[in-house]
Amino acid sequence: MEVMQLSITDSLKDYGVSFDEPLITKSYWELFCSSAYLEPGAIEVLDVLSKKHRLFCMTNGYSESQRGRLKAANLEHYFEGVFISEELGVAKPNPKALEVCLEKLALNKDETIYIGDSLKNDYPAANGADIHFYLYNPTNIKAREHKGLTEFSHLKDLLDIL
Repeated sequence: MEVMQLSITDSLKDYGVSFDEPLITKSYWELFCSSAYLEPGAIEVLDVLSKKHRLFCMTNGYSESQRGRLKAANLEHYFEGVFISEELGVAKPNPKALEVCLEKLALNKDETIYIGDSLKNDYPAANGADIHFYLYNPTNIKAREHKGLTEFSHLKDLLDIL
């Protein structure tokens, strides 16, 4: 919270307005933890995939925010397991983050794929854990030089791929 409070203070100090820093920080955090944005097609894709495959969620971040946002989006029920770096003690891009998930769910990496949107965190975690990576790439960032991944730009494309 302290880092967030300093960021807010730095952002607002130039406006010459007095404000209650702790209150603004607390209010922002509460709103952040209880809000969610879903990409177009997310619910439809999760509805279909959750009936055909075992799904888990592995995310970096704080438990309070990530669990709150999953709850706000009403997504928890789609996943057999939700794994958050703060709880695991390891974060992506460390492959151990995914290896722990596989171990806890007794999943075979040869029968597992990892879907993510980050070449910085998700790709090296999946690649290091020897799991095929599917890159959600809605902005079509250049990813051709990365081996062992499948790209898609619309969530609904997954329904044709998998």
